[in-house]
Amino acid sequence: GADIGIWDWDLVTDKQIWSATFYELLGFVDANAPVLTFSEGVVHEDDRAGLTALYDQHFAGKARLDIEVRLQTA
Repeated sequence: GADIGIWDWDLVTDKQIWSATFYELLGFVDANAPVLTFSEGVVHEDDRAGLTALYDQHFAGKARLDIEVRLQTA
């Protein structure tokens, strides 16, 4: 109901789903824009290494996944 961007990541298949609104928030004209991946295509390049390290710690059971990163726009 809030008309916000939705992102979903299936960790088993590694498939990511992005809502049309999320694409619009990032500056893309429509959802036919390039396939996005959260850790590679959307997160600001200066934040990617830290995000990757946090993913590794989280999936090893050593950290809670609580992230705040900058996103890049089209």
